[in-house]
Amino acid sequence: MQTESGAYPTTVPGADTIKDFADQVRQQLNDGIEQMSETLAEYARTQPTTALLVAAGVGFLLGTMLAMGRR
Repeated sequence: MQTESGAYPTTVPGADTIKDFADQVRQQLNDGIEQMSETLAEYARTQPTTALLVAAGVGFLLGTMLAMGRR
């Protein structure tokens, strides 16, 4: 699809719209991850024993699943 001058276009029609949409989605994901991180940090500060036990349990389960995959 050449232009009148015989050159090929350097952008695809609608690419700016797609890029804007992707930037918005990326920003929303970053905001959500940041909010979740703050919430988890606050929970760990208020409930340190529970947070430690949950982390240990998750680590144990992941370790067990990974070890079973090697057999």
